[in-house]
Amino acid sequence: MERRELHETLEKLHQELHGTRSVSEADHQILEELMAEVRRVLDHPEGAPAERHEGLRDRLDAALYELEEDHPQLVSSIRTVVNYLSAMGI
Repeated sequence: MERRELHETLEKLHQELHGTRSVSEADHQILEELMAEVRRVLDHPEGAPAERHEGLRDRLDAALYELEEDHPQLVSSIRTVVNYLSAMGI
């Protein structure tokens, strides 16, 4: 997957998130923050320390766990992001 495709996936995730009313406000805020951090990492991958990458991956994994039962489409998009970041070594 190219960076452009990942940015498109993030945009799709953003749209899905705003179109899903059943996500709690707290989960919504966490996902928005995670998407913003993913975008920062993609825009400046050399500038983020490895510990920050690991924390991001952990938070994405936690979001997957929290949302997997009620929001399978969101989880699918998040998994795509996690897989891409893994391929980048993040």
